[in-house]
Amino acid sequence: MTTFRTFLLATAIAAACCPAFAQDSRDAVATLRVDAGPIMASTGGEFATVNTGKPLVEGERLMVADGGIATVRYDNGCTRQYAEPGVYVIQEDCVPAAIAAGGVDWRGAALISAGVGVGAAILANQDDSPGPGPAPEPPPVSR
Repeated sequence: MTTFRTFLLATAIAAACCPAFAQDSRDAVATLRVDAGPIMASTGGEFATVNTGKPLVEGERLMVADGGIATVRYDNGCTRQYAEPGVYVIQEDCVPAAIAAGGVDWRGAALISAGVGVGAAILANQDDSPGPGPAPEPPPVSR
């Protein structure tokens, strides 16, 4: 009977956890703010006019008309402004403009340098001696 109860408990836990893994892959990654002019969006069909506050999903397209300005705010706080007329695809992540333009990612460089430094310190502190050597001879036993 204990095995059956364990099986039921495991099934109940799995059923409770599964909805978390079955989330829609089209979750919103950003929010739109319309700063000026008409802004239109499409998830693959026709473009439709959208307003401030619209959740945006990865792959969604924004159309900015002449005089239009849209700001996309990602969940991590990063923002992108689109002020030139055109169609833009919403990416999953917001990459800061300096990095996207070929700038230096100083945070990433610092993390890599720190990792190299820690690795070098570990290697430098390893003992190169072969160990304590053979055990000493026991003293002679006198009778």
